[in-house]
Amino acid sequence: EEQSKPTPEDAPKEEDQPKEEEQAKEEDKPKEEAPKEEDKPKDIDETTENKSNEIPQSQPKKKLKKMKAIVCLKNGPPKDVLKIVENVPIPTITKPNQVLVKVLYASINPIDYKMIKGMMGMLSPKKPEFIAGRDFSGRVIAKGTDPDLRRLEINDLVYGQCWKMGSFAEYCIVEAKNVHKMPSLIDPLNAASIPLVTQTSYQAIVKAKLKKGDKFLILGGSTATGIMATQIAKKFIEAAQVIVTSSQEDLCKSLGADRVINYKKEDWMKVLKDENVDAIYDCVGGQESWDEARKQNILKKNGYYITIVGDTAHGDNLGFGKIVGTGLSLINRKFWGAVSDEPKYEMHLADSKKNLRDISSLIDANKLKPILDPESPFAFEDYMKMFNKSMSHKAKGKLVLKISDDDQKIDSAQDEQKDDIKEEQEDNKPEEQA
Repeated sequence: EEQSKPTPEDAPKEEDQPKEEEQAKEEDKPKEEAPKEEDKPKDIDETTENKSNEIPQSQPKKKLKKMKAIVCLKNGPPKDVLKIVENVPIPTITKPNQVLVKVLYASINPIDYKMIKGMMGMLSPKKPEFIAGRDFSGRVIAKGTDPDLRRLEINDLVYGQCWKMGSFAEYCIVEAKNVHKMPSLIDPLNAASIPLVTQTSYQAIVKAKLKKGDKFLILGGSTATGIMATQIAKKFIEAAQVIVTSSQEDLCKSLGADRVINYKKEDWMKVLKDENVDAIYDCVGGQESWDEARKQNILKKNGYYITIVGDTAHGDNLGFGKIVGTGLSLINRKFWGAVSDEPKYEMHLADSKKNLRDISSLIDANKLKPILDPESPFAFEDYMKMFNKSMSHKAKGKLVLKISDDDQKIDSAQDEQKDDIKEEQEDNKPEEQA
């Protein structure tokens, strides 16, 4: 039996053969009888083997590049929940309409710290953890293949809003409609201060149907939105009279305001009684402003009252009850404005995908200029100084954070991004077919 060689036909099936006998046969089996590589049946397709096992999943094919970013770890006071994280992966383009931007500067807006604090409740567009910030200026590093991106070239200086990724980071991914080539008359520092506040004011003025020769009142003329609204109303719309409330009289007049009411010295609600302005743009909030504007005939019949804050000065925490109450109040005001000659009330939220081109044209035509707070720009490590000043409501212009130096151009980044996209598509291909 030890010398006899059993044929494959005579051998017992694997499940019927005792383990001891099987082991003995394997030890006595001549090595030369092992099937050669070329003798393998041709119908076995080696391409079906799991090639992913060649590289352990714990070892990525390509070493991921990292960046630093200011990350919100959870909702709460910014000083407690914000942290500079050094090893955040640099995002890559995954859609044809995306642009990878190296961020040079970014500016803060009230919505930034409101999201961090959790003041927006269920309406917040971001949930922790997330990279803070949205306004930015920077340089195009790579772009997708969307036809809308033909207007941008690699290394172009651009500005806009970064909604999903956050702009307080060295790199961000932006959708095509949220980014525009930077106006030629300004630098990246000033460009970063423009997007949100200027888009908000531009769209609010359009919604108010302000036209040449109208009388316009801005509540909060020295706020970031008020600064831009004053210039747009006077130099672009050519309103006959632009009235603002502010304690910074010289600044407001230099921007084009015809009349400045210092709210620290005068009660604008009494001073402007029977003024009958065509539209009011409320940048500070408060229900009393809306009520008195109608009662004292500060706003004319059929005029427009556009607020970007609401019934509480500087906004309020939006719990479920507050959201429902605000919604019902808004519906009531809009209803009476629509069916009667009562003033029209609008709560305005900016559309980040509109009017950047219009704004760029106004800047290049010298009809609009950004105003920065004297402390801008803040160093990246001093971000909390910027947050504290913003939350104090004492800024005298836009607060801008320096993110990185514009000291290099990455010529090969476009090819690297294409390779990353191709690899990702290949990795996902079997799952799509399945």
